[in-house]
Amino acid sequence: MYIETFVHAVLGLFFLFHGINHFIHLKELTKEAQHHKWTFETRKMVMISWVVLIFWGFTIMTGYFVTAGIIGILGFLLSVTPIVHTFWKGTTAEKGQELAHFTKNIALMAELVRMLFDH
Repeated sequence: MYIETFVHAVLGLFFLFHGINHFIHLKELTKEAQHHKWTFETRKMVMISWVVLIFWGFTIMTGYFVTAGIIGILGFLLSVTPIVHTFWKGTTAEKGQELAHFTKNIALMAELVRMLFDH
């Protein structure tokens, strides 16, 4: 029970932190998204990303609506990971960084699926 609570708190804080980071760096992330042509309406999409990460991260962290939070974050990661972290494109330095982010997101999704079935 305590370990599950600890994992929820740490994972929720992780997503909460990244949501706040997206908010703080909205301008830079919007420019990067426009440069890579990831999506239309890039500013709106980056804004949606921080709202999603903060809201669902908070639900996982606090233990309220955990299943909905897990599904929300999974949906977010499934939709953005192959679009944003394209490690097969770009320069060698970019490829390494994008591969690290891509595999991190895969690991996070694996943990979220495990949590979903244990919850």
